[in-house]
Amino acid sequence: MAWSEPHARLEEYGHVNDRPLGRRNRSLRLTALVVVILLAGAGWLFVKLAGPPIPGTITIFTGPPGSPFEADGPRYQEILAEHGIEARLIATDGSVDNLERLLRSEGARVGFAESALIQLFQVEQASGAQEDQVAENLESLVSLGALYYEPFWAFALVDRNVEEEPDLDGLLVFPGREGSGTRALAEQLLATLGLDDVVISGSDRFKSMEEGVEAFLAGEFEAGFVMGKPRTPIIDRLLRHPAIEPISFRRAEAYDRQFQFVSALTLPEGAVDLARNIPDRDLKLVASSIQLVTTDDLSPVLVDVLLHAASEIHGEATLLSARGEFPKADPASLELNTAAERFYDVGPSRWRSMLPFWLATWVDRFALAAGTIAAIAFGLSLLLGLISKPFSLLLEQLYRRIVRVEKSLDDDPDRTSLLAELDSINSDSIDLWIPPMQRAPYLELRQNIADVRERVLALPEVPVGSDA
Repeated sequence: MAWSEPHARLEEYGHVNDRPLGRRNRSLRLTALVVVILLAGAGWLFVKLAGPPIPGTITIFTGPPGSPFEADGPRYQEILAEHGIEARLIATDGSVDNLERLLRSEGARVGFAESALIQLFQVEQASGAQEDQVAENLESLVSLGALYYEPFWAFALVDRNVEEEPDLDGLLVFPGREGSGTRALAEQLLATLGLDDVVISGSDRFKSMEEGVEAFLAGEFEAGFVMGKPRTPIIDRLLRHPAIEPISFRRAEAYDRQFQFVSALTLPEGAVDLARNIPDRDLKLVASSIQLVTTDDLSPVLVDVLLHAASEIHGEATLLSARGEFPKADPASLELNTAAERFYDVGPSRWRSMLPFWLATWVDRFALAAGTIAAIAFGLSLLLGLISKPFSLLLEQLYRRIVRVEKSLDDDPDRTSLLAELDSINSDSIDLWIPPMQRAPYLELRQNIADVRERVLALPEVPVGSDA
């Protein structure tokens, strides 16, 4: 039978498309619908990975007047403005107020907070001490990392002969103003050491640390706790005062091990003033890291630019940290933001030094999205390859049988047995499950079967009983 009779040939081998035209059109429409859905899904995934539009504004909750938080706010504002992002600064009462405002507010927002107060805040939420609205949103808080260390200092009058923390027992102590990180750490320290006889009196009347320190210097207290960098005016004044001496936390490493929100530090002898040898010995200190806190819905683009600003502002060497040590992935009791984690792992975008911020940002986002989609496509291709593997093996077996028939044509073949073998091959090929991506190889197989059949049919038929 010649291939000039295509319908008869297709009917013989079971390939006649006898479906009505309407059914075939419905199949085409279904295929088109699947393609549209796949394209829409790929587009949605691309937009999802690239992220939402870059926010043009962000709110930064700073701190009370005169605090380091308030001083850092304008520096962030200036750097963000260079990248076309407006930062609105809002003065607050400090760490706890910042955390509450982050949970109550909407939109892009960040705030500064001491790790010690973050821990205290979480404990209070868990105990139901705060509003339900705040407690419900607590898990949305994340950290962008630590910005710097703020040491916790203990000072005492020289004539009280206080050499370490337990010697504070029985003294009148200023523990820091109510609601401050100083107060939280002081109370934790006193409770841990079991110093029940320490007298805390009159501290609630002070509205700022400065007022409490002035009262301490005026003789109203015998000892006091404060927080601040070594070169801040208040700390520097206390370190230089002849009637007051700092207390070295001899067991600072033990506090570091016991409390996840503090770190052990050492201020070397003479670090503040070499000429006057201030301090006059190595001081062991404990410090609370200052965190840049936000919510888990902050745009990754803003995370990147905020950490770029933090690197400029807090990356210089200090008496307590090396150059480039901050910011760092030290989120204390909060989970680290995913985009921040990537920033610490691979660093800022390499495009930032070559392109404007907005263009570099879009290049990064599209590269990330395209790379992810390409990886998914590669994975799908591997999956399709695995699915097609059984078909390929069966196809290879059928081709080996066809090759044996083909080779037999030159060896005085038995036409009947060859046709029977081809019929068997044809039957086995019809029973194959054909993966969508393997239709062309399948049709080639069918064509090869037909071609070999034509050659076998062209052989002369040997009569039964003939010696030929």
